[in-house]
Amino acid sequence: MLRRYIHPSDLPLFSEDLDRCQKVFDIVREELSIERGSEKEEVIAASIIHFYKQGLRDEMQLLIWRGLPRSAERSPPVIQVGEYAT
Repeated sequence: MLRRYIHPSDLPLFSEDLDRCQKVFDIVREELSIERGSEKEEVIAASIIHFYKQGLRDEMQLLIWRGLPRSAERSPPVIQVGEYAT
């Protein structure tokens, strides 16, 4: 008999998961000055959710992945958004 294995990326996101992703998304959008409703905004949102579902759950790790600084000064990001288009 075949058994179906559930991969973590197949599980739904709960409200606390969405809240965490939204927080990271808002910071990234502000840091990169991305307009609401733009294609870049969609790419960022999809990327954050993708990596979150792959196990990258910590907000700081998600911000570091995006190339954002860890300091409170919020210097310009090292990595440009276009480099992450999927």
